[in-house]
Amino acid sequence: SDAQGKEVYIRTAKFVLFHALGLWKNACVKESCTLGSSVFIHVKNAPDFSAQRLKEEVARLVREDIPLRRRRVNLDQAVRWYRENGQQDKAKLLAWRDVDYFDEYVHEDFADYYYGEMTPSTAHLRSWALLPSPEGFIFVLPDPQNPDRVSRYTEMPNFHAVYTEGKDWGELMGCETVADLNEHVKSGKIRELIRV
Repeated sequence: SDAQGKEVYIRTAKFVLFHALGLWKNACVKESCTLGSSVFIHVKNAPDFSAQRLKEEVARLVREDIPLRRRRVNLDQAVRWYRENGQQDKAKLLAWRDVDYFDEYVHEDFADYYYGEMTPSTAHLRSWALLPSPEGFIFVLPDPQNPDRVSRYTEMPNFHAVYTEGKDWGELMGCETVADLNEHVKSGKIRELIRV
């Protein structure tokens, strides 16, 4: 029920989700938008993607009570690793850091970081649901009023449509991430982006 605790829980959920999505090696997966107490995750390049299979893998990772170890790595090493593992957006963002190290959480050959603390292990991820959705899935978080239960998911088609349109404009303008925005500012192209 604590705001900081909720953030820790959400970061842990994202770590477990993206770890489980490793079942689809060529998939391009992006967190798209928040819909109430739910998050829509967009999945591309995974023709055999199954929300049910993903749900089973997340449940397995939670059941196994995997310790989430934090480690400090050299920034250049981290940038290189994320590039080699298909996370170009994270590699580009890290290149903007002004310190020479990066902290990440790791399990086996999966490493990632969501800019803050996580729970000690995956077993703390007790209240969640995963629903199929066109072009991806919806991850439902705990109820803010009663964190021991999963929130009730309510469809928000208009809200989702606006976020999707914004995502499409971001792709058209070559500004999908914070790193892209930084590059627009640095190159002087930000004025054109603002005008559009």
